[in-house]
Amino acid sequence: MTNHTPPRPNNIVPIKPKSPDALLTRAEAAQYIDRELGRPMAFSTLQKLCALHEGPPVAEYWGRRPLYSREDLKAWVEARGGKTRPVKESQEPQAADGR
Repeated sequence: MTNHTPPRPNNIVPIKPKSPDALLTRAEAAQYIDRELGRPMAFSTLQKLCALHEGPPVAEYWGRRPLYSREDLKAWVEARGGKTRPVKESQEPQAADGR
């Protein structure tokens, strides 16, 4: 019995990494902020910030989709400073005598 791998359909194209100059969709922008810039950012959080007009500047639109440049995202994150998701402080258990 041999292990047979089915042939790949001709219409499937391998995904190529985007060039550094390529514009990012909102989902890709959230991943870029989270993974590349090291700031916690979920897609839903970025969506909400954009709805409140507190999101990063849009470089251009592709139909109805906003597209973002990496430079604008980096500048926006740096300008926000510590305004990303706050880190929860660990609560230490108090001693029974209140100290």
